[in-house]
Amino acid sequence: MSGQSLISNVVPKAVTITIATDAKLSNAVNCQGLVLIGIELPATWTTSNITFRGTAIVKHSDAVAADYKDLVDEDNALITWTAVAQNQILLTLPATPMIAGLQSIRIRSVTDQEANRTVTLLFAVPNP
Repeated sequence: MSGQSLISNVVPKAVTITIATDAKLSNAVNCQGLVLIGIELPATWTTSNITFRGTAIVKHSDAVAADYKDLVDEDNALITWTAVAQNQILLTLPATPMIAGLQSIRIRSVTDQEANRTVTLLFAVPNP
């Protein structure tokens, strides 16, 4: 693998999630232990920071709300992204905390969304 980056050895897998009207927390998505490499926000996104909740132990199909924990970095700081409409957030920079190894993930908008919002998560799938 010398001379190749992580991104050149994977193909993106897009998965959509929804944050309902007047809500902050999305439905859960099955991560299958993959690495989250990007987030695409809709043009109608109500500007808000986003954070993440996930579970690494409980299988996606068995997870309940209490199984999801806030995702923090190595300094125990909440992983937070400033999210504006039509933004594409790439999570592949060296200073970016890696979000990987989860069974399931949820996105939390710090501000209630004014209508249903569909957000696309991009996961890295190993390229055979």
